[in-house]
Amino acid sequence: MRLLKLFNKKAGMTLAEVVVSLALMSILVLIFVTLISYSMAIIGRNVQLKRADTDAVAGVENAVVGTESSLTQAVVSKTSGTFVVTFGDITITTNGQLLEGTDDESKSKYSYFVPN
Repeated sequence: MRLLKLFNKKAGMTLAEVVVSLALMSILVLIFVTLISYSMAIIGRNVQLKRADTDAVAGVENAVVGTESSLTQAVVSKTSGTFVVTFGDITITTNGQLLEGTDDESKSKYSYFVPN
């Protein structure tokens, strides 16, 4: 009999309970939207950096092969000189060109040494 009374109870939620539950839901949605927005901003910035790196690398690769491409937005500078590497007591010296590609927009830099 008690069980039947429990199911037949017609009481609903009070206005205070509804307001509190809406406030909690609003806070949770706000936190979720903030996290998603921040994540999208980080992803967008990483895409820009990746494009800049790709442009810098493409500019250097085109300079190594000796072709000019209008598709890359990299500025390539060539510097002739000597490259010296020391491993403990062993020193390796070689002459060549240092090619540096720099993207115009974000100043991403890529360097490549071409020995003579």
